[in-house]
Amino acid sequence: MATSLSLDLMSSYNKESLGYLNKDEIKIASCLSYSKAISFLKGEDTKKRALAAFYFSINFDNKDSKILINSLKNEKKLYVRLYLQRALQKGNKETLNYLVESIPLFFRSPFLKPTKKKTYPLPRNLIIRIISHMNPNLFLEIKNMYLSSSIKIKEELIEALGFMCYHHFTLQKDDVYDFFLKQIDGNSDILTRRVITALTCFKNIKTLLFLDGLKGILPSSFHDEIKRSISVITPTALLNCPNIKTIIATKYFQSNEVKKLYKIGFRDFGENRVDSFLKKKNR
Repeated sequence: MATSLSLDLMSSYNKESLGYLNKDEIKIASCLSYSKAISFLKGEDTKKRALAAFYFSINFDNKDSKILINSLKNEKKLYVRLYLQRALQKGNKETLNYLVESIPLFFRSPFLKPTKKKTYPLPRNLIIRIISHMNPNLFLEIKNMYLSSSIKIKEELIEALGFMCYHHFTLQKDDVYDFFLKQIDGNSDILTRRVITALTCFKNIKTLLFLDGLKGILPSSFHDEIKRSISVITPTALLNCPNIKTIIATKYFQSNEVKKLYKIGFRDFGENRVDSFLKKKNR
């Protein structure tokens, strides 16, 4: 009991040291004046920087974008960075321009192994994370910036485009699909990997067939990434295809795993042993 309590206290302490604000502190942040917030943001005190960052997350103005980006560049504390990100993702085209200009300041080495997540992986670059969460009405503007950028910036912006498309159904159109396909041109392995991930936005048979075909075109180093994208797309793609009836063979699966497939929408299951079928059916 004592050990559990001490861990809880330590966890609370760590959050505080990283700039976490409790409910009372959030009220204080919301009452700050603009000049006080600017002063706090430039200070050495973590708590004051957190108060200022939260203030801007609820009182954001595009004219403050450069100040906030510069603060984010130098900020080491987790929650202060999160509050700054929340502020900047409310920005318009003006803020977007500043964000794209600052992408090189936040470069991080890409992961070469595919993620195991079943949802869209969060971009590593902080600026790209912000752009990914901006208003989807800016998608076309981001795409145009992408097309006019250097290959290094393209490798970053493609993640923002993919993430935004994945989380906004209205962006999952044929012209956007075609745009992603055209980015696989062999000039950048990183870009190709990220396009393969972006294609998980389009959960249909056409995408499955395209990805499967890539295995015969791209080197084996890309195959794990392709397989991951196929595994994400397949359940929804099969359900949405009226010309295909999918029957799930449950022989080697436990009841809890079958339940997950049922929740997704599958209704046809095959089991070769009557006792196993009845046991799983009852559960």
